Amino acid sequence: MRRPEELDSMLRHAQNQAQQAQLQWSRAREQLAAAQARLEELCAYALEYADAGRMAGHISDLCNQQAFNARLQQACTQQEQVCAQAQQKLTLAWAQWQDRQNNASALEHLKQQRQMRLDEDRQRMEQRALDDFALRSLNRSG
Repeated sequence: MRRPEELDSMLRHAQNQAQQAQLQWSRAREQLAAAQARLEELCAYALEYADAGRMAGHISDLCNQQAFNARLQQACTQQEQVCAQAQQKLTLAWAQWQDRQNNASALEHLKQQRQMRLDEDRQRMEQRALDDFALRSLNRSG
């Protein structure tokens, strides 16, 4: 039977991978939050500027206003795409973290099972030794 300690390096490696995946997931959450905040800012500014632009007096001001509004809307659309990509990265990072966490947990469970079997084998050997000793003592006295 293999000893539980033989799994230690694999277990440490799996735990390190799980930690790295958790850090990547955390960074992906932060990136998504930042992208969403940027989107909210852009859209709020676009709304605010659209309301303020309705008071433009000259036709050239109105044309400039409409062009600027179009650019703001384009920026909002692009930022929505950035948010969608950030959401995809977050989903992938979460799946990788779960996978790595499950791997580390499985190795930990295997190590525990091996340790339990080793302990049981030791107990059986000790019990056999005690039984043999008792039998020899009984045979000598009897």
